[in-house]
Amino acid sequence: METQSLSSFVESDARKLNLRLARLNIEDASSMDYKKYLRSTLWKKIRAWVLNRDGEICYICLYKNFNPHKDGMEVHHRDYEIETLEGRNDAMLVTLCPHCHHRVEHYLDGARRRSLQEKEAELQRLKDLHQSIVLNGLPLRVVDASTSRRRKLNISYTGPSEFQEFYTVEQFASGLRHDYWHKNRDHLRIPLPDSRGKLHQKSGATVINRGSNRTELVIRMHDSKVEVSQPKDTMFDIALHLKTYIGSAHYWKFEVDSTWQIET
Repeated sequence: METQSLSSFVESDARKLNLRLARLNIEDASSMDYKKYLRSTLWKKIRAWVLNRDGEICYICLYKNFNPHKDGMEVHHRDYEIETLEGRNDAMLVTLCPHCHHRVEHYLDGARRRSLQEKEAELQRLKDLHQSIVLNGLPLRVVDASTSRRRKLNISYTGPSEFQEFYTVEQFASGLRHDYWHKNRDHLRIPLPDSRGKLHQKSGATVINRGSNRTELVIRMHDSKVEVSQPKDTMFDIALHLKTYIGSAHYWKFEVDSTWQIET
């Protein structure tokens, strides 16, 4: 599929569809019901070719679908010209993850964009914004407020506010907690039912020691800041884990002039 052009890959399917449409007195694919078009063999082959070309990587946020058995990526039409609909202009077709595709197709209030020009402008705005995130990262300030008995870290985001259109501090806090649990899941558990909303509750989102049933970690959010707290005698130090997590998590980093150090 990779070495074959889209037009040649779908040529016979486009011809078959046009013959079927002619029998129904429909001029071409641009005149048929769009939902029926999306169910056609032609579109399914166009979609498969585009996903393969793009490696199932989102054009905007660079998310990759790592599960070949899960149909998680979508193909966005940048126009609806007959050349695009028949697979003769693959430049007007791009792979998007469902989240980015929804943002291109809809306003913040959920209403659908009707203008192709607006959709294209939003596609490029989001693409440029995410590229800025890739280049600059998402800086975090860590302040150590530990006491003799408890490890306590206050974390705040110090980068451009528009970057959080993609990655929020809430997502960071939730990811940190789940990564801490997952890497130590033989010894730790997350109490159920679980939800991201617990971060905003007074009791916070917790991680529990399986053996002692003691709370090993509490993460709370106050406004847009994250408070991480744990007893000093826990099995797994969250400060050490935080260093590793920020080094591996999507684009998060310590701010350039950060002086925070792990206690020794």
